[in-house]
Parts: sequence; C-alpha cells; structure tokens
Amino acid sequence: MTALEDRWIAAYAPGVQRHLDYPAGSLIDEFDAFTTTWAEQAALDFFGRRTSYAELAEQVRTAAGNLHALGVGPGTTVALLMPTCPQHVVAFYAVLRCGATVVEHNPLYPAGELAPMFTDHHAEVAIVWNAAAGTLQSLPEDVRPRTIIAVDLLEEMPLGKRAPCCGCRSRRPAPRGTSSPAPLRPAPSRSPSCGARGPRPLLPPARRARTPHCCCTPRAPPAPRKACPSATPT
Repeated sequence: MTALEDRWIAAYAPGVQRHLDYPAGSLIDEFDAFTTTWAEQAALDFFGRRTSYAELAEQVRTAAGNLHALGVGPGTTVALLMPTCPQHVVAFYAVLRCGATVVEHNPLYPAGELAPMFTDHHAEVAIVWNAAAGTLQSLPEDVRPRTIIAVDLLEEMPLGKRAPCCGCRSRRPAPRGTSSPAPLRPAPSRSPSCGARGPRPLLPPARRARTPHCCCTPRAPPAPRKACPSATPT
C-alpha cells in the first residue's frame, strides 16, 4: 500500500471497511433480487405517488418487452435524457434487461453540446423528457437516433400536483416524429366482458372535480353581479 493510500484510509470514519465484497452477477440479477425481497415496500416516491418494488419490476418488464420490439438488444446503445423521475428508473433497468447499453445525458443540454456525444456513441434509440425532444430532433440526421421516445413526467405525478403553473409549462405535446411514451407504460388489461381497460384513475371522480384550476385552461368570465336595491325610507 502506498503512502497516498495510507493517508486516504486514515481519513475513513471509524468502522468503515477498507474493502467491500461485491456480489456476483449483473445489475439485473440484483434488481430481480431486491424487487422480490421487498416486493410490497415502496421503491419510488414521486411527489407523493408511491410505486412498490413489485410494480416497478412489472413496469420494467413491460418496458423491456416494448423496447425489444423496437430492436433494442445486445450491441444497441440507448440514450436517456430525463430528470429524476420514475420513468427514468424504469427506462434504465428496461434497457439493461434487453442487454443493451445505457448512455446518460443532461436533458437540459443544448443541441450543440449533445451533437458530439451522439457522434461518439451513435445511440439508435433515445428516451427523453418531452420538453427535450425538440432539441434531440434538431441534431444532424447522421447522428440523430432513429427512434425517439418522448416521456411526460406529469403522468407519474399525483393528480393534485399536476395543476400548478410550473407543471403546465412542461405538459406540451411531443414534437412530430417522436414516439409516444407507450413503451414505458404497462399494456392495458383485457377481459372478454369489458374489452380494453386503461389504468385506474389516481383519484376518485369526486376528488378530481375539486382539484385546483389549471392556469393553461381559460376561465369562464365571472357572472355579472346583481345591483342591490336602493334603500327606501319608510
């Protein structure tokens, strides 16, 4: 051990091991292990909306299947351009489950900074925050991914958190040429009696009716007030 290593180890807090024993296997092996062990516990908490480990595992399997249908597999590079959100976690493990390579990028980077990075890794697929999809589409054709999947962060927020003005700005449609966020969402369930059913609403109808007004929706003009009758002397 060198003198530099001795000085580094001396700065460790009491009880901290000098070396760690890493488990054998891949990240997906570890993912399968902890999502099974703590299946019912909360894995993610996004503005109050919780996702259990079992739900996370199911979302990753669904996303991986849809990505595989797009041709993602060993040897494929997938770029991720998302802030911290549940879709980012799902996308990361779904790409790994396909045997592909993940390349992370700052979703706020302009096209000028992204272009040399995409020239280097030549990602064929990109999963991006919908607010950054336009930036990715502006890349030169020879480095632009063949498939761009736009993701809406607000879909994973509790319904009551979607109304404030700050959230409405990011809820704009993805630019033309981008895929829908379907590959990151579970497929709707089907039954012989009721056909296709989407996910259940986050809040019951009575509560949804009382959510704050969205600043992006025009309000109806206020009704004119009735004039008060003038007081008459008796």
